[in-house]
Amino acid sequence: TLPGLPHQASALAMLRRLARDEGVRGIMRKRQYSVGVLRELHPNERTILGYNRNRGEVIALRLRTDDLDGFRDYVDVRKVLMHELAHMVWDEHDERFHRLNHELCQELDELDWTRRGQTVGGGAPSSGPRFQQTTVEDSVDGGALTSGGFVLGGTAPQLPPGDSVVEPENRRELAFQAWQKRQK
Repeated sequence: TLPGLPHQASALAMLRRLARDEGVRGIMRKRQYSVGVLRELHPNERTILGYNRNRGEVIALRLRTDDLDGFRDYVDVRKVLMHELAHMVWDEHDERFHRLNHELCQELDELDWTRRGQTVGGGAPSSGPRFQQTTVEDSVDGGALTSGGFVLGGTAPQLPPGDSVVEPENRRELAFQAWQKRQK
């Protein structure tokens, strides 16, 4: 972690979580990658979200938000880690690099045994990709990553046309309808 910044224990916990992530570990084993040091990138480095020095000697990731008050979403940081692992093979951001980065993102979930099994609702887990593929320069090198939302056990409820926010009364009604379906 970086001395002088708040929440050092949280930064260290995120780095440890990445190092212990079963999907990440699976990729490291399968691809025979080795990373000497996984560390936090100083948040003042606002032009990049990570770097890989000497093909894995050091990988640094931006964990904190720009205001230093919080942390980036874990899934987004993990996606940046996949980008940096693609630099284990390819230096330039060419087609070969993008192909490998895409493969790593797909393998990340496939190799994570903790994400297999039944969903909370009892059905099979979604076979769709967890990462929406965007151009790497846009999502990693060109600015901050954004994350999508996921609904456990199914699809999100459909909103009436033109509605972008569910009012509290509608949320209660949707929750009640969901409860009724579960009781059948």
